[in-house]
Amino acid sequence: MSTISFFSSIDALTTQPYSVDLYLSHIQDGLWREMLEPIRQGVSEADSCNSLPIVAISGLFSIHTNGLSLIQHSGFIAMDVEGFRDLQRGKQILALDKYTYAVFENYSGKALTVVVRIPASDHMKVYQALSEYYEGVYGIITDPSDQFVTRFRYVTYDPDLRSNPKAEVFTP
Repeated sequence: MSTISFFSSIDALTTQPYSVDLYLSHIQDGLWREMLEPIRQGVSEADSCNSLPIVAISGLFSIHTNGLSLIQHSGFIAMDVEGFRDLQRGKQILALDKYTYAVFENYSGKALTVVVRIPASDHMKVYQALSEYYEGVYGIITDPSDQFVTRFRYVTYDPDLRSNPKAEVFTP
């Protein structure tokens, strides 16, 4: 089981271990749907986002007064990708990629997030290679903040999440 960190909000002082597969299941089953609807309908995003739970896909972390400390890397990276005019078509394309473990709409419903299995070592180097891969193969751009192992993301909802538990590990 790959463990990620779940925080009840951006201001949470504790983290809860969470299985990556349970997280993906909750994205699909709509656990956070009611929280996300005001954001997707254009209600004050900043206020609404502050109340959303967040996750750190790349590992299990502990919180200290000086920040986060990685306890164990999950073997996953989540990357926001831009460049698909049609998100459903983009999701279909990325779902067929041999490295895609999961792909779904992000919290705003305006971009896609792709989850990829990666080696637990040298997260930033893997991000760079994976970013180049996506740009070269699909002509899409990844969010540079995804290079940081501590990257948080808001929970989301997507009943059409696509997953492939047999996805290959991306090794640069």
